[in-house]
Amino acid sequence: MLQLQYERPILEVISSRFITYDLAAIRAQFGMNGAFRLAGRVGTRGGHGGANHQWVAFVDGQEWFRSAVIGPAPDYTVPIVRNVGGEGDIELPKSARFLTIAACDYDVVNEDYLGVGPLYLVPITIGPSVSVDTFTLSDQTSGSSLVTNSATVSVQVVASGSDGQDVTGYMITETAYEPDPADPNWLAAAPDGYTIAGEEGDVALYAWAKDADGNVGGASASILFSTATPAMSNVVITDNGDGTATATWTTDIPAEGSVNYGPVSLAGSTPNTVPQNAVGTSHSVSFPIAAGVNYKIILVNNEIASPALYWPKPWPVDGDTNGDCRVNILDLIFIRNKLNLDVASGDNWKADVNLDARINILDLIYVRNKLNTQCP
Repeated sequence: MLQLQYERPILEVISSRFITYDLAAIRAQFGMNGAFRLAGRVGTRGGHGGANHQWVAFVDGQEWFRSAVIGPAPDYTVPIVRNVGGEGDIELPKSARFLTIAACDYDVVNEDYLGVGPLYLVPITIGPSVSVDTFTLSDQTSGSSLVTNSATVSVQVVASGSDGQDVTGYMITETAYEPDPADPNWLAAAPDGYTIAGEEGDVALYAWAKDADGNVGGASASILFSTATPAMSNVVITDNGDGTATATWTTDIPAEGSVNYGPVSLAGSTPNTVPQNAVGTSHSVSFPIAAGVNYKIILVNNEIASPALYWPKPWPVDGDTNGDCRVNILDLIFIRNKLNLDVASGDNWKADVNLDARINILDLIYVRNKLNTQCP
């Protein structure tokens, strides 16, 4: 049996005089086909001993049934009964969306409070059922199933009927409420895309399918929808000593990270991609490397690429201070303009081509000796 939320020990007093269950959300959560029985114990706890008590159930705001009069015991629960004098599980209407169980003032002088024992949902199969076997979401550009920066996402919906019934309709919604089989928004074929109407953040979507008899089944999937640009910091790339390197960094907002990289070349390409396959603000991606090779590395967060990094040497090629993959007069000019400045300030580090923590004539000589060299 599927246990309802808000399980209460028998005789525990609920602070309010009623409790409400969202049946549509429960159906979606457990993949039920819409119908179930309610089993368990419900009763009331009176404000004064020796009084009569009663509880009443409402389905979608309409009174559905009343219990037998309970009393005069001050604290008393009974198994759920549909009619006075009879015991048994209660079958809820398939269309029911909300069930409210409330204490009822049978004696005007008393204030009754609801006492609810463990309640259970018992699924009922009514005729053929429909199931949504596959429901996935992904970004239309990157293919990521974790994050999208566009309100329109790709979807895959695969559904099946039983007992020879064909699936006749499909629908995607942003709520867990099972759509009415007569709703005009049903589609004849499974959709391949959906545009999110709600706000950015963690978005849950619900796929529904129906058959000709009005049986409906559903499934849910979620994705992070964010158009914000993550701010990146604390970037560190470490040689692991085993033919791999690991890039770590942080972002100020949740993001799915990845590393694009390749050997430094005049083409400037980064043909290799290693995804993180997780969403968070702390990122770590390991990737294979070869000894003696300098790499161009781009860190990507939610499809937004960082400026190029070069590693393990910080330049594309020795002496190339401006990152154009060539060593020429422009690099000499760059160093001349940085002479005697603080290496740790701004981009001055680029002018310390001989890595002695100073910017001086030795750096100019180093570049002069590299003139007219270039990336592979």
